[in-house]
Amino acid sequence: MSRLALCLFLLVAAGLVAEEKKPKKSFIGVQVALGKEKNTLLVRAVIPDSPAEKAGLKRDDVIVRINGAKVPDDLPTAVKLITSQPPGKKMPLLIKRDGKEKEIEITPDELDEP
Repeated sequence: MSRLALCLFLLVAAGLVAEEKKPKKSFIGVQVALGKEKNTLLVRAVIPDSPAEKAGLKRDDVIVRINGAKVPDDLPTAVKLITSQPPGKKMPLLIKRDGKEKEIEITPDELDEP
């Protein structure tokens, strides 16, 4: 095998290994905004037939904790916290609905990325 062919083979193999280690992102199927209270998220919409709908999450629910962690106070970090949860593994959310706290469990789907 020529050196050029060997180098190309190693580069392709290295690229495949790097691709395999890329963490999978999760999808729960909600549109959120920062809540009125600090460190909360307001559920603006729930996508039909999504993991969020199947778990019972509803529009106007307020997310207080994600997998036991306080909700970050900026939206991009909060969304990243949700999408970084392992797909297929139950994720507890502490929510407020009608002034009462309630814990629900969502099993995120894997986000299909182009």
